[in-house]
Amino acid sequence: MKKNIWRKQKGLTLLELLVAFAIFAIFIPAFITFARTAISNNSSIQNQTVATSQLKNAFNYITQDGQMAGLVIVNPAVPPAPANCVLKLQWINYPSDTIEVDYTLLNGVLTRIYTDFLNSAKNGSMIVATNVNPDTAKTYFTWSGTSLTVNLTVTIGNANEVRQFGVTPRVTQSSAQLADTLTLAAPNPSPASFGSTVTLTANFNLSSVKSGTVTFLDSNSAIPIGTAPVLTGGTATCTVSTLSVGNHTISAVFSGDAEYASSTSNTQSLTINQATTSTVVQAAPSSCAIGVPVTFTVNSLPSGAAGNVTFTSNISGDSMNIVMPVSGGGAVTTFTFSSATGVHTITATYSGDIDYAGSYGTVGVTIVYPDPVLNSISPTSCSVNPGAAVSLTANGSQFVVNISQVWFGATQLTVTSWSANQLIATIPTSLLTAASFSVSVVVKTPGATNPSGAKTFKIIGTASAAMSQLTVSPTTNINPDGSTAATLIVTAIDSVGNSVPTGGATVTITRLSGTCTLSGVTDVGNGTYTATAKSMSTGLCVFVATLGGSTVNNGGGSQAQVTVAFVAGNTINVTSNKNWSALTGGTGTGGVPGPTDLVIVSNAATLTVDLSALSGGAFANTVVLGNSANSGNLQFNSNTELTVNTVSAGYSSSCDVDMTSGGILVVGTSMSTGLTLTPGTGSINFSGAGSQTLPSDILIYNNLATVGSINLTLSHAITVNGTLNIGTGTTLDVNSVSSYNLTVKGSWTNTGTFTARSSTVTLSGSSAQTMTGGTTFYGLTVNNSSGLSINNDETVTNTLTLTSGDITTGSNTLIAYSGTTNAAVTANASSYVNGNLKKYVGTGANTVNFEVGTSVNVDYTPASVVFTGVTTGGTLTVSATSGKLSSTFPSWPISGTRYVNVYWQMTGASIAGGTYTANLTWINNDLIGGSSHISSTTLNGGQYVSSWSPKLTPTVRNTNSTTLAGSGSGFTTSTGFGYFVLGN
Repeated sequence: MKKNIWRKQKGLTLLELLVAFAIFAIFIPAFITFARTAISNNSSIQNQTVATSQLKNAFNYITQDGQMAGLVIVNPAVPPAPANCVLKLQWINYPSDTIEVDYTLLNGVLTRIYTDFLNSAKNGSMIVATNVNPDTAKTYFTWSGTSLTVNLTVTIGNANEVRQFGVTPRVTQSSAQLADTLTLAAPNPSPASFGSTVTLTANFNLSSVKSGTVTFLDSNSAIPIGTAPVLTGGTATCTVSTLSVGNHTISAVFSGDAEYASSTSNTQSLTINQATTSTVVQAAPSSCAIGVPVTFTVNSLPSGAAGNVTFTSNISGDSMNIVMPVSGGGAVTTFTFSSATGVHTITATYSGDIDYAGSYGTVGVTIVYPDPVLNSISPTSCSVNPGAAVSLTANGSQFVVNISQVWFGATQLTVTSWSANQLIATIPTSLLTAASFSVSVVVKTPGATNPSGAKTFKIIGTASAAMSQLTVSPTTNINPDGSTAATLIVTAIDSVGNSVPTGGATVTITRLSGTCTLSGVTDVGNGTYTATAKSMSTGLCVFVATLGGSTVNNGGGSQAQVTVAFVAGNTINVTSNKNWSALTGGTGTGGVPGPTDLVIVSNAATLTVDLSALSGGAFANTVVLGNSANSGNLQFNSNTELTVNTVSAGYSSSCDVDMTSGGILVVGTSMSTGLTLTPGTGSINFSGAGSQTLPSDILIYNNLATVGSINLTLSHAITVNGTLNIGTGTTLDVNSVSSYNLTVKGSWTNTGTFTARSSTVTLSGSSAQTMTGGTTFYGLTVNNSSGLSINNDETVTNTLTLTSGDITTGSNTLIAYSGTTNAAVTANASSYVNGNLKKYVGTGANTVNFEVGTSVNVDYTPASVVFTGVTTGGTLTVSATSGKLSSTFPSWPISGTRYVNVYWQMTGASIAGGTYTANLTWINNDLIGGSSHISSTTLNGGQYVSSWSPKLTPTVRNTNSTTLAGSGSGFTTSTGFGYFVLGN
């Protein structure tokens, strides 16, 4: 049922109010009807009395409150929900002093709630009746239009008391809801920025308004911009952030509620300004060369911003005026700078739009010159001769006119001509006086990040006899009838290996032996000098050349002579895949090639040497792989041997000697450059009586040997995967200029001469390696976990590096010194000398370390001998042996059951004077009898020479792989050393 609502138009005066209360206290209203009904015959009088008392109490309060009321609200819902009001009575003493009394019925309890909106101290509640029957037929409130009828029933036990009475409120007029004045406060803030939050507040004159809603309107758009509920105290607040830029007129409209009618507020002005923006521009990269694109990015604007971003530069030569639309709060553009170097300041200016104000930001970009590129120089060399300066032309790109520089080593040259791809500079004669070296030429541009790549300029000195070369072509197959000739050639080379391109040197070529004719020397003018040799009879002729009176080397090697063989032979051309035994036209048995024949393999054919089809191996004077048009290949089968004087390449590339399946190649005179070698399991033996140099482009061999009386010289560092055999009467030279290193992965055999110079030999096989024949090494490295065994005394003069695996000497000795200087030895717990190590002991005070150990327990048990006062220097050999020193091991000074199971032998030679201290290192695995006996008082040293010496008391005693020291003195030659043992 709908609420019934009445409201007075005007309140009582104070005098009227006081009179009304006085009358109420002594006067019963005109319309009162009491009716009693006995509900149950069994009701007790006491229950009736209590019920009657509660009804009177309720009557008194409701009557008093009702007569004062100017507003009556009846809620007929019985029983009401806890929050519902059964009866609301409200009166006003003064406009700002509203009093309200609410009667609520909940669970049979009728409660009076009093509220003074002006003074909260007068608020409160009380129970006016209990056991009120919630039946709507027995308990209800009704309004007749002028009076309030109250029907209450109180049930206690079986007694029901019912009272019905009427109250006439001081309602002077029945009307609609009361209207109250609604005031709209000024918006906060005002003015505001677009997108910011603005608070709108509406206030009622009476704080008693506390229900309904207030709708805020923007008169500019005539649509609601927000709705808020009325809060206790008579206010409604709404926040809004969607108003457009411009001036707005805001009003508020109250919806009305059960007590108050709807109303409209005053208006307020609100200005929305454009939102501020921040333009942040970034450059990537921030530093770059001219011509490199730079990307400029603005991503700091609001996502809803529209308009454009204009990118401009402070450098007018950039011609940068780029307009980009804003999308998603940003804008991007790319620009390539082609103007001046330095810092370019780029400004990004945002135009703004209807909602957002414009802004700008700047970023600096450092522009440098591009890195120059040097492709070539000319000339690439010059000879040191008296004369004018050299004009050097540098060709490339990205040269900056009037700025780029040409540098000759550490000297900047004077540039006489610039262009974007060529610089011409002058090399003064002052830089061309030092002979025989190479200079790096680079181009630099100040302000660029990097200089150009370097090109080599050779300054060529005068010809050096030691480096110049005597060669002959051909060396074989020269008919002994005078119809063909051998050309002897002297090539002038300076002291560092540069070919001298000019003539004018004094060169002589002389025949030492043989029957032949020799022409005079011709100066060709390009740094070469030639003579021809002919013969009318078969045989060998030997020649020698001199330059300026000094002997010229043969091909750069140490031998000065060349040999020419005047022997008739045939030429055999192989243009398709063939087996050696299938060749015809040779001087050998059955027409196969013989020792005087020339075999040419071309047309990309492969010539296979197969011993199964040959008797006694294959022979040829010369094998040429390839011709001027195409390549050729030589392939070996297993157990095949080919003996030739010369193997050479007749084509520029892809001429392969394939020894994948094995085989032996014996080279008597030379193996030229331009060949490739597939070493496989094959062997190459360099033989002959002269000098040969290894081909500079073959780096890896399988088995390599020197045979006969050859002097073989390295032209680079090489690796031998198998065995290296230096034969009796031969020499292997690492090269006098460069001292190239060797790596050997198989056995090392030397019954000839190894010229070590300052090279290092590395033994790095995967299985145990052996070394046979005494060799003197400059540097020796062992990097093989399976170790090395030596079958002779071996010497290392400078550096011995033990990386992995032991050197086992057996009865031989590893000598690690040269003169009076010991080699630098590096060892570790897994790589040491297992056997005899010999070093030099100098005069005075010195310490000599011996990196020795045993194979049992893999013990690294080095010894260090400290000498003082030595008057005569000599050598000392030290070894460590696992086990007990013979059956004569004494019970004193060393226990036969509690000792270190390692003994050291020291053998001296020629050492005189002074004293020594032997420092011996061991590990706990060597202890016999346990480690408990090791202490500061019980561990001693024993020394045996021809008999046991007195106890050697250690100066230091430690345990667990530490050092023990014993002392001895008065030794001469081997006396005083001997065997050393440690124990309890």
